Amino acid sequence: MNFKQPGREVANYRDALWLSLPVLLDQDGSVTAAYKAWGHPMTFLLVRQGEVVGQLVGAREWTAEPARRLLEALLAPAPERSGSGDGAKDPPLHKGAIHD
Repeated sequence: MNFKQPGREVANYRDALWLSLPVLLDQDGSVTAAYKAWGHPMTFLLVRQGEVVGQLVGAREWTAEPARRLLEALLAPAPERSGSGDGAKDPPLHKGAIHD
C-alpha cells in the first residue's frame, strides 16, 4: 500500500525494483486510517478472509531465514485432527505485533 503519492511515481518505483505485486494507492489516507497504520514502512499479515493477524513496523528482510520460517508457518496447512471427539478447536491466531 502506498500512502498519498502519485500513482505514476509509485509505478515507476515498483518497476525499478522489478516488483510484480499489486500496490494499493491510498490517495486520501482512508485505508491507512482504517488499518490504523502509524509508521512507514508497515507490514500487515492478513488471512484470506481479510482479517489482520499480525503487523510489523519498520523495514524487514523478507528473504532472510527468520522471515521465511514465519511465513512458511503461517502458510502451512492446519494439522490433521486425530478424531478424538473432544471438540477442541484450533486456537485463534495472535493478533498484534509479530517480533523477529
